[in-house]
Amino acid sequence: MFITIHYDSVDLEAQKNDGRTERQLFSIKKVRDALKFSCLNAINILVSEFKKILYTLHMKTQQKIAIDRAQRLRKLRAMARLTRKAMTEKHQIPPGTLQNWEMPRFGGLSERGGHQIIQALSIEGVYVSFEWLMMGVGAPPKLSPGTRRYRTQHKLKQKNKLVEEVSHFKSTNSKYIDYLLEDDTMSPKYSAGDVFIGTARTAPREIIALVNRLCIVQLEQGGRVLRYVQTINSAKKTVTFFTQHPNGRCEHKASLCSYSQIWQVIWVRHASALQHESA
Repeated sequence: MFITIHYDSVDLEAQKNDGRTERQLFSIKKVRDALKFSCLNAINILVSEFKKILYTLHMKTQQKIAIDRAQRLRKLRAMARLTRKAMTEKHQIPPGTLQNWEMPRFGGLSERGGHQIIQALSIEGVYVSFEWLMMGVGAPPKLSPGTRRYRTQHKLKQKNKLVEEVSHFKSTNSKYIDYLLEDDTMSPKYSAGDVFIGTARTAPREIIALVNRLCIVQLEQGGRVLRYVQTINSAKKTVTFFTQHPNGRCEHKASLCSYSQIWQVIWVRHASALQHESA
């Protein structure tokens, strides 16, 4: 903001010739001097208030930055599964200093403290960049693959991803079911932990087409099995199975069984592939 004030010079001699007395001229000059002083004083007040506003905004910004840093620091300490006391004792950080960083007080976490925290967390298997810790930008923190919590989290991610995929199938059609293979009877192609999605087959033409197909079968005597269909009779509701492995431990191999319902496998999720994606 700029305020410019122009003052016309007073030609006292000229105004004398206009018939004004010296007292009148002195009064005019006094009024103009007073006006000039008032304007300068007003400008100084405006500049002072503007500086206060800038200072307040600066302090609020610095306070917000310190609060955000403290939140990220507490999150990182939680990822490392360390209490404040354990972190101070294990990494030689004064308790009062760490408390000031996390509260935050006295400016919060400094740049020097940030480097110290990053070094301590790397020992705990938590990797974080200086930019993310100090300003919240860049790649988020991550756990080292060797930590127990990393393995636990990734197992949970595997399970959640699998549940989402299976739920997607089952939500689109009521004919879909899922099956978890719990043994190695279908090895080497399939192994324990693999998940299968099957769609119901009921029409005679569909059932005849299941020969040599991988199916989920609901047995009449109870229980479900995953097998390749060798022969099937839709009228008598009988079926014989075979497994992929010639020495597979299949109780129903080459034996006639009765079934109540059958589903053709249309989707397979290998447990080994899921682990590889999460690594």
